[in-house]
Amino acid sequence: MLIDLSDNTIGKDKVFPIDGILPKEQSEMEAFIQGSVLTWITINPNEPFHIGILYGDQNKDWAGTPLQRLYDNHINAGKSVDEAYKQAAMNAGTLLKNVLIGYEGKNFQLDDSEKAKNKTGRNKYSYMK
Repeated sequence: MLIDLSDNTIGKDKVFPIDGILPKEQSEMEAFIQGSVLTWITINPNEPFHIGILYGDQNKDWAGTPLQRLYDNHINAGKSVDEAYKQAAMNAGTLLKNVLIGYEGKNFQLDDSEKAKNKTGRNKYSYMK
């Protein structure tokens, strides 16, 4: 099922907070993610994307970026390295969704079908020109 993230019923003012992260830190992370989204849709306008494409796989070293705070937050809460990594990735996915819902002047859609999630388990998004 394709969901238009620009649909007013979702609410562009809806921001999903991340526990243990200050609002200012979250804003910095979302600005960082927004830059990556803009780069992605400029270079690959017809290709769907997910958080793993932007910040996983070959690009999962977040040291020196605002996203490192997500991982540190979970480590500081006593989670194992593996659990902290998984939780930080889930938090990054939430931040991506915040960015796409609130992105002024650009519209995105979410493909939340099982087929889209089957390979990665992640939500896939597309830019709607």
